[in-house]
Amino acid sequence: MNSFVLRMVSREIRASWRRLLLFFLCVALGVSAIVGVRSIIQSTHGTLMSEARTLLAADMIIRSRNPWTDDV
Repeated sequence: MNSFVLRMVSREIRASWRRLLLFFLCVALGVSAIVGVRSIIQSTHGTLMSEARTLLAADMIIRSRNPWTDDV
């Protein structure tokens, strides 16, 4: 039984090696696309988190030695 299965697998691979190659290429392309997009997302997230204070900073700083009143 086991040798029969192996013979059939080798026969199918010899008969349709182009389709098998296309399948593996599609899987490799899909995995590389997922890894690439995830890498871009992580890089963008890391850059935004490290530059968040600079990106959200105000143009002016107002300081006072006295406490702020409600009117101010």
